[in-house]
Amino acid sequence: MSDQKAEKQNLSTKQEKALLALLSEPTIATAAKKVGITERTLYRWLAEPCFKEVYHDACRSLVQQTMSQLQIASTSALSVTLSIMNNANEKSNIRLIAAKTVLDGAMKVLEIRGLEEKITFLEMAVEQMKK
Repeated sequence: MSDQKAEKQNLSTKQEKALLALLSEPTIATAAKKVGITERTLYRWLAEPCFKEVYHDACRSLVQQTMSQLQIASTSALSVTLSIMNNANEKSNIRLIAAKTVLDGAMKVLEIRGLEEKITFLEMAVEQMKK
């Protein structure tokens, strides 16, 4: 969450702390306790449009950062998997697991691409129907 966004939404210092706690604590109860407020107060804040908007923006940002880290790590993971798969000195069952992992990943990519194409087609069809 950016400080500018919090200021823009006129959040109190406690609300800003609550947002950070919501992002770092496993439950609403522990987040409220960490900030020194009741669960009821935190639930009430979560129902307020301004607080809710900033919270959802922060969640989206956190997910995007996580996805970026996963994309970076996936390159290393694939390199390790390929090196195991191609290592003739490795046990055959280990090489087989590595090969299956690569093939499973490739199949998922194909599935996702197919779904993206279908969604794009359906979105275009809906737009055509609106005209």
